[in-house]
Amino acid sequence: MIQENSWRPCKCNRAKEVGWVCEECGASRESGATIVGHHIVPKSSAGQNSSNNCRLRCDLCEQAAHIFSSDGNPAEWKMEAYIATRREYQKQLGRRINGRDNSQLCKDLRIAWRRGAREDLDVVALYA
Repeated sequence: MIQENSWRPCKCNRAKEVGWVCEECGASRESGATIVGHHIVPKSSAGQNSSNNCRLRCDLCEQAAHIFSSDGNPAEWKMEAYIATRREYQKQLGRRINGRDNSQLCKDLRIAWRRGAREDLDVVALYA
């Protein structure tokens, strides 16, 4: 039986392997990011609390992943497009975006993708 508090050691073990950085965008604690653990295979789908089933993400990537996919595991191209757009937006602002701005960015991307745009969408142009 897996104890409910067994997730924390899994995240720490994963962090020892890759460092306390987001495995999606490379953000770190030093850059102001909050690093969280994400189940690759959700617990609701019999995913285990293990470092092999853990991916570290920053708070913004974790929020985006769950907006783009019900289980937090969106298609790889969606996360790549999101990260490219977020980086451009942050460069324009001169700072890391906050959760509210991130939520709006994700909503804008979802709308663009629903309109038929896929991997070839110039998502950076949305915020350029």
